Amino acid sequence: MNTEQTHAEALRLAENEVLELILSDLDTEARDALVATPAEHTDRIRDHQAMARAVLEIRHRIAVLTTTTAPKATTSTV
Repeated sequence: MNTEQTHAEALRLAENEVLELILSDLDTEARDALVATPAEHTDRIRDHQAMARAVLEIRHRIAVLTTTTAPKATTSTV
């Protein structure tokens, strides 16, 4: 996949409403579960934290790809 294709795909993912809905639902579920999980269930707490971090990381990586693969503006000389 070349840079232009990567940029186009990253933009498609960034604008995908279904993907955003899925990520938002996962994030909400993980954070709600963190609030509801008793402190002594450390394994479950770590699982919920990992899910919330994964959602953040996916969003971050899509954002990075959209900016780092964007076509460079060319200047023309007259």
